[in-house]
Amino acid sequence: VLFRSETAKIFIFIQVAQESLLWDSRTGMTFLELAIDGFLSDLFRSWRGPGKEPASNHLVSVIICCRHRQAQKQEQDQEDGACRDQYSVAIDWEMHEDWAPTLRRVRAAAAMMAETHREALL
Repeated sequence: VLFRSETAKIFIFIQVAQESLLWDSRTGMTFLELAIDGFLSDLFRSWRGPGKEPASNHLVSVIICCRHRQAQKQEQDQEDGACRDQYSVAIDWEMHEDWAPTLRRVRAAAAMMAETHREALL
């Protein structure tokens, strides 16, 4: 990710899906964990400047989303594949020098979304 500005408003969507809960054989982590602890962690680390001063002042929102099957009472409705999209805002328009506590909140929001809809994820 390349930014030409020191300040930007950034929306990061993390999708929780069946595939994101699979294990990566090289790292022993799920792909969802790799997205948060790998990509996001590296991205936020790249925004640090020398010393304690941040090199950038980006406003960040992280949205966790998933698509899951809706519980249907009638069998004919289940065949139609009725789905529902779910969104959860983990962080909204935040700017930090140290993103570690924020990553914990993102991890918790993603884990809660995965656990809530685990059986019905698409």
